[in-house]
Amino acid sequence: MITKLPEDWGKEPLSEFIEAAHRNCIASFVNYRELRVMKALKEVDALFRCVLGIRYKEVKEILLPGFVGRSHSAYLGSIQLSTAGQAAEAYPVIRLCLENALYALFIQDDPAIDKEIPERLQIWADRGTNDEATKKCRHTFGYGNIRDHLVGRDSALGEETNALYERTVVYGAHPNFYAHATTSDPLKSEGGEVQYLLPDTDAAKLAIQTAVHAGMCSLRIFGLILRDRFEEAGIPGRLRKIDWRS
Repeated sequence: MITKLPEDWGKEPLSEFIEAAHRNCIASFVNYRELRVMKALKEVDALFRCVLGIRYKEVKEILLPGFVGRSHSAYLGSIQLSTAGQAAEAYPVIRLCLENALYALFIQDDPAIDKEIPERLQIWADRGTNDEATKKCRHTFGYGNIRDHLVGRDSALGEETNALYERTVVYGAHPNFYAHATTSDPLKSEGGEVQYLLPDTDAAKLAIQTAVHAGMCSLRIFGLILRDRFEEAGIPGRLRKIDWRS
């Protein structure tokens, strides 16, 4: 990758914003370094990488590493956004971290998982091929279905995950009031004053905490699929030791 900065870097609005967001990420790691959540976010990242190193079954779990990887990638994105101060924008990505884990569990728990192409996997893969297939996938993988499936497997984890999921919706995964209220002043004249970066604010800290908590819940969901291999790798014990509440 080319590392030499363009001549106008930071001198026009887009690159100025990117540069400010990058500086905020670094500042968050410096200014919040004593907070427990900052130590926790590194351990969650390390555990995702540990899960990616687990040996998966060649056929039955062929897509599972991809779901783990996408969940981890979403976790990394949510940390980048929240430490940059893009508090509201972090929540859709936090939700994606959870959804990848929920989809993975729903597919791997398919009663027909031992077939060459399990039914749920086929429905998921066919989305977008035509209107009927897309509609069927939306119905089968509706949030209520994947949430209830998790609750059926582990009620406490299901309730905890659902509470996090609903928080993401309220604070930014949908264009709801709270996301707008934390990033603008609607009482200002001329339509309100919108802020794009909110570093070192309660809103940013809550987004960081939510991202870490969601990463932990996602790992625990994957643990329902890979229980024995998680135990062998010592992942459950490491998860229990994480203190993210700063």
